[in-house]
Amino acid sequence: MTALLTGCVLITFYTANHYNIPLNEWQMLKAGLLYGLAHILPYAVGATALRSLARQGARDISRVIVLFLVIAAMSSFCATWLVIPTLVISDMMKESEIAATWLPFWIGDMAGVMVLAPFFVGLLSRFLPGALFRLTDTAGLQQQNFSSRYLGKLVLNTLLLTFCMVLAKVTDSPNSAFAIFFLVIPHMWIACSESAVLNVTSVALSSFLIAFFVHLFDLMDHVMVYQFAINVIAANTLFGGDQAGAYKYAVSAITRAGESQLTDLSVAAISVGSDQSVDLNFTAGDANTVGYKIYRTEKDKTDKYYCIARISAAQLADGVDGVAAGYFRDKNYKIAGTEDAFLIDNSDRKSVV
Repeated sequence: MTALLTGCVLITFYTANHYNIPLNEWQMLKAGLLYGLAHILPYAVGATALRSLARQGARDISRVIVLFLVIAAMSSFCATWLVIPTLVISDMMKESEIAATWLPFWIGDMAGVMVLAPFFVGLLSRFLPGALFRLTDTAGLQQQNFSSRYLGKLVLNTLLLTFCMVLAKVTDSPNSAFAIFFLVIPHMWIACSESAVLNVTSVALSSFLIAFFVHLFDLMDHVMVYQFAINVIAANTLFGGDQAGAYKYAVSAITRAGESQLTDLSVAAISVGSDQSVDLNFTAGDANTVGYKIYRTEKDKTDKYYCIARISAAQLADGVDGVAAGYFRDKNYKIAGTEDAFLIDNSDRKSVV
């Protein structure tokens, strides 16, 4: 909260000096604090609502995305109508400018939330691994899988974006600005072929580049087109990932006396994308443990578990399939649509529960 308010105050000082708004330091400080509170409050309420709904069982990724988009739109709309009157009261804006300002303000704010919120969810979850509910567990944001293939797609997308922005600058035509919507195609390609965290990273990068080129090429006359484009691209790519399904995992220890009861490895179902693997970590058993059985539920079901692999205690100690010691990797290749599966699909297995 303190960091956000500090940022709001600093940007208020910058704005007042940049646009030569006649306010003294105390007036700018007061305006910055009011602006910060008006901006933060609706998003805090929206984030609390999303978190509450997610805790109450809305764990399916499609439902979470819909909830996120609706709450983002409502929160940004409320923020708009809290912030703009605050700017007028603090003499940062004239009352006559409200009619021409509120819509671009709302669309711009909503674009920022749709683009940056998923990115920061993946980033911040790394520093809060013990959170009660992490969207990363549902959306697959913990899967990175960075590769040269992804880098190539990113470069191609950047070149296409640059071409669209240069086209708008050279032609100086309102119609040419709409070429930016063609970026939906490469972004959907990335969404359907790369992990979730790389997907949201590419959207964040494209949004930054669009804002950069709008400023560089002085394309403010077309800014509404680009703001809408960012919203459309962000919303589409959130739905674009080929989610193979949601799964829960469990493990049992094998000893000379038999097999132990199952222990859950995931509190909530994990949505697994078409090219994603799942790394599972669990504590090794005692000296009597000779191996482990890994179990997984059927796609989008959580009531029955099926055995998908058996590993020895030595394999777990070394790390299975190239992962760190104490980890097991479900490569999920069959579900991903390839035939060289390390582990096979569980659809034809008999239930053990």
